[in-house]
Amino acid sequence: MLPCIILILLLFGGSIALGVRWKINIGPVTMAIALVIGCLFMDLTLDDILQEIPLKVIFYIVSVTLFY
Repeated sequence: MLPCIILILLLFGGSIALGVRWKINIGPVTMAIALVIGCLFMDLTLDDILQEIPLKVIFYIVSVTLFY
């Protein structure tokens, strides 16, 4: 269990380092890492993971960002 936690922390730390180094948005990278972690380490299906995403909140954030 401990090696999995260390690997997960390294992956998220790597995504932050990627964002700092190349000045890119780490949101999509981190979401992709979270999907991989959910599928590989937590034995969840893609449908299970996508059901947990609060689409209403994401819709509000995107619409406010684009229209203001």
